[in-house]
Amino acid sequence: MVNLEPVGPEYFSYTDKDEAVMKAVEFVNALRRLGVDFPEIHVEEPCKHDSADVTFSVGLGNISMADAERLAVRVNEVADIVDRHKARERKKARKAEKREWENPETDLMGYIPLS
Repeated sequence: MVNLEPVGPEYFSYTDKDEAVMKAVEFVNALRRLGVDFPEIHVEEPCKHDSADVTFSVGLGNISMADAERLAVRVNEVADIVDRHKARERKKARKAEKREWENPETDLMGYIPLS
């Protein structure tokens, strides 16, 4: 006869479920900051029959074609805003770099001469 140890509640659950749920919460909140909501989003349990897949995953639920189109428009609007911001920041950086080269009071290393 095989001597088996007793089990506790963790025998039927995954220790990483709380971590998975917290990551899913961060994901949902990030999407909502973009104005995107998936009403059927959920955390999916790992597949117990497939030994290769032992991690939780996020399921987005069923997305209609109309919803997919609406969500794509919203995400692209936000991406356009981010792109414009990045372009302004690059322009500012180029101007600042140009000013550094045009400043005759400093040498090439950026030091101000003592004389």
